[in-house]
Amino acid sequence: MTFVQDTREQRPLDFSGYSVPVVIKKLDFGDYSLEGFESSCFVERKSLNDLVQTLIRQRVRFGKELNRAKLARYKLVVVESTLSQLYDHHYTSLAKPSSVLGLINYVTTETGVPFVFTDTPGLTAWWVFSYLRQCYKRLQEGLEKDHE
Repeated sequence: MTFVQDTREQRPLDFSGYSVPVVIKKLDFGDYSLEGFESSCFVERKSLNDLVQTLIRQRVRFGKELNRAKLARYKLVVVESTLSQLYDHHYTSLAKPSSVLGLINYVTTETGVPFVFTDTPGLTAWWVFSYLRQCYKRLQEGLEKDHE
C-alpha cells in the first residue's frame, strides 16, 4: 500500500508514524489517494476557512469536481476543524454557520461524499491513514474476487 499526495497539497500531512510510503504526483481528484487506485478512492482535505470559501464562493466548481468524481467508489472530505468551530463562526467569511452546514448537507446528498471533522493535523493524518487503509483492503478484496 502506497499513498499518493497531490502535487498541489500545500500543507502535507505527516504519515511518518504510520510506516506507509507516500509518493507525490498530480491527482485528478482530492489531495490523497492510493497508488494504483487513484480513480477509485480519494480524500479531499480542507481547513475550515478553505471549506467555507469553497462552499460559498466556489460552490459550482467544487460541485462539478465532486460530480466528476462520482464514479470513485470511496471518497471523503476531511475538514481540519471541529463542527463546533464551524457552528460558532470561527472562520473569516461573513457566511452564516447555518448556511455552511446546509451546503455541506446539500453536497453530501447530491454527491454521496461524506464530510468528517477532525481537531488537529495529527488526528487528520490518523483519519486519512485509517480511511485509505480500509479502502485499500476493500479494493484488494475486489481484485481478488475479480481474479477467481
